[in-house]
Amino acid sequence: MPKFSPGDNVLASSLPYVLHAPQIHDVIVFWEKRAKKIMIKKITEITNNTFVVSGENKTDSLTIEGIRKSDILGKVITKI
Repeated sequence: MPKFSPGDNVLASSLPYVLHAPQIHDVIVFWEKRAKKIMIKKITEITNNTFVVSGENKTDSLTIEGIRKSDILGKVITKI
């Protein structure tokens, strides 16, 4: 069962990334430019200032190219 389902509400904050860089295994909210929508995924790899993300929905994950820190809206703190 995925941790998040369509329609779930989450509490996310950009404050954790003021003090520290995003890390592998962080669950983030970000703007996906090609799909033109906000997505929630887990950082699985960091390469050359680009974040590779993956999630429970493998179909979406396969279409997401590396994202930049400027695309990250915040770190997921909890599901509401």
